[in-house]
Amino acid sequence: MTDWVRHPDPQVLTIPLVGADGINSVTRTYTVGATALHDGGMTLYRGVADLPKMLDGETFILVTADDGCRLIAYPVSAPIARSGSSRINWVLLVPDRVYEGQTPVLGESQEAVRRILGSLIGNWALDFLDIEAMIEKSPTIKSDRLRDRDPINQWSRSRVVLLGDAAHPMYPIGAQGASQTIVDAACLAGAIKTEADPFIAIAEFVSARLPQTNNVVLANRKMNREELEHVGTASSTRSEKFRTTTSNYRQAVRDRTRPHSSSVGHNTIER
Repeated sequence: MTDWVRHPDPQVLTIPLVGADGINSVTRTYTVGATALHDGGMTLYRGVADLPKMLDGETFILVTADDGCRLIAYPVSAPIARSGSSRINWVLLVPDRVYEGQTPVLGESQEAVRRILGSLIGNWALDFLDIEAMIEKSPTIKSDRLRDRDPINQWSRSRVVLLGDAAHPMYPIGAQGASQTIVDAACLAGAIKTEADPFIAIAEFVSARLPQTNNVVLANRKMNREELEHVGTASSTRSEKFRTTTSNYRQAVRDRTRPHSSSVGHNTIER
């Protein structure tokens, strides 16, 4: 940051520096100071697998076991869907209590991770998704903690501005992380294109996106909490509660994240 601020070329100082360096963002620390990570008491396992067509090829699924393990899976490739198959992006959330009081060690070998997953969900019988194939056909399975950071009221400092997980890291509960980052990028690009002054462009972007994404961070926490509260209830009751929770979440995200084209430039897209 020091080198950028002191750059000898005055033209460089008219260009915003965008910090899109993820949940452990160095740019965020420079911009707003250190902010604590919030641990959600779970381990995430995630991967992508090419599989036979899942349901209608478009459906997002959430499967919750009695022990609180939750599988989120959804297709991510339209061309592969048109070919009759599904490229499935999936995330398994495993509560710490499932490990009998022992927090799992991250960074295990792929063989060890697949063995862990087999013991956790290998016996799940779903007529619309082959769990064993999902694990086997994921080239790389990543593991991490369920983490986010508290919403903040500032994303910029001078010409430095945050974007994506650097600005609003969130639980991957509603599959919103990448989506919100894409909307961030479209809004910032639109503001920069229509405003010659980088300070005004950044201010318009932040004013449009910060309150919206902060609400999504909190909505993800709320949905995670409510889903865990449903674990252990009777099947019929649980299904109804999940329907209510997901419906409320969908409405909250839809209402709170639609960008306003008048304030973020002419090329802004709507989700």
